[in-house]
Amino acid sequence: MGGKGVLVGCSPASSGRNGVDRPEKGLTWRRIASGLFQPLGLKAVGGSINVCCRDQIVRLRDLNGDGETDFYENFNNDHQVTEHFHEFAMDLQTDAEGNFYYAKAARHGLPALVPHHGTLLKVRKDGSRTEILATYTCGLFGWAGDQTEPGGFYRVRATGKPMFLPIGLSARKDGMVLRFTAALDPQATIDVSRYSARIWSIKRTSDYGSDHYGERSLKITAASLSADGHTVFLKIPGIRPARCMEITYRIRGRGGETVDGVIHSTIHKLGDAEANAENPSSIPGSATR
Repeated sequence: MGGKGVLVGCSPASSGRNGVDRPEKGLTWRRIASGLFQPLGLKAVGGSINVCCRDQIVRLRDLNGDGETDFYENFNNDHQVTEHFHEFAMDLQTDAEGNFYYAKAARHGLPALVPHHGTLLKVRKDGSRTEILATYTCGLFGWAGDQTEPGGFYRVRATGKPMFLPIGLSARKDGMVLRFTAALDPQATIDVSRYSARIWSIKRTSDYGSDHYGERSLKITAASLSADGHTVFLKIPGIRPARCMEITYRIRGRGGETVDGVIHSTIHKLGDAEANAENPSSIPGSATR
């Protein structure tokens, strides 16, 4: 499929695009399939287009070579489907042996009704059988994000540059510990004015969403950076377990890169300050303000 790409969306159609290998020359597209039940995953294997829908994995067959689907082959329809509107079947990937994998959503805060709810599923490469590999305990941040532009068709490539992603978070009796993937700038990182923190609670009701209850800001009195530049400790007097916590940071990487972000979490229990091995203030050579 050199120079061509295929897109699926929640609407019941699939589209093909030409020119994806030379986007600077422009892209053309056409609808190649329709009538699909919430297609949210796609995988091209050996020239065949496989689409993961809410009810089945379907193979799109172009029998006369005109670029449109003539036959919708039911590759596997083990999907367990109920009436709930959030019960999506998402993504479609393969392993080296050709087996397929997709995720099956649960019922959006309601009890599961079938074994497939909230699971990662594996389908044999011949479509003969489906097995449950794992169950989910959390979901992804979706429509409630800070998106400012319409969606698009993107290619993601690794550049080799540091990403400064937060990969560790722990609560202590005297503050919060944050661990990043790349080294941070000491001067910017220990400046407490570059951070903010707040906590609040919510109420679970039949309504969609919840107001913030008991929301208050937390005062960050000091910031420390470990000797390797990856771990930040924020001293927060009076910190306590909280249903919802938000930490914002506006710091820099060691090379001057902008490092901005927001971390949301729940504090279930506060760890011992003395027993926490990630305590950067106990690491020789750490910077502190």
